[in-house]
Amino acid sequence: MRIAPRNGLVAALDVGSTKICCFIARVTEDGRGRVTGIGHHLSRGLRGGSIIDMEAAEAAILTTVHAAEQMAGETIQEVVVNLSGGYPASQTLGIEVAIAGHEIGDAAPSKARTSAASSTRSRSATPSTAAAASATRAACSASGSASTCMS
Repeated sequence: MRIAPRNGLVAALDVGSTKICCFIARVTEDGRGRVTGIGHHLSRGLRGGSIIDMEAAEAAILTTVHAAEQMAGETIQEVVVNLSGGYPASQTLGIEVAIAGHEIGDAAPSKARTSAASSTRSRSATPSTAAAASATRAACSASGSASTCMS
């Protein structure tokens, strides 16, 4: 998968049970990435792929991202997050957005995501699914832009 960064930066965050790593790379003109920042920290608040202490996990993620940003001399706005979980689960949701004969513009995907998020919230999630979603929110929070966070 090729990611086209808007500002030339690509950030990746790996949240594991033993350590958390963050890499920041600047994409060069020839399309290759040059790592400019690395952050790593012992995982806190995670055990066996599950989050057991949200505050500790969030602090470890923030510390890791901050260290990578300091080394790179950059503040990231987007991050690709890798989470491993004990019992990952997914759902396929069918979402319909009424367009009433109007042109589909840039707001349509955002409207569909909002609709999907409210539909997902109304269903009960398993503890591991809820924990993974919370970790993703913490990682997105660390990147400074939850609306552009990719996971």
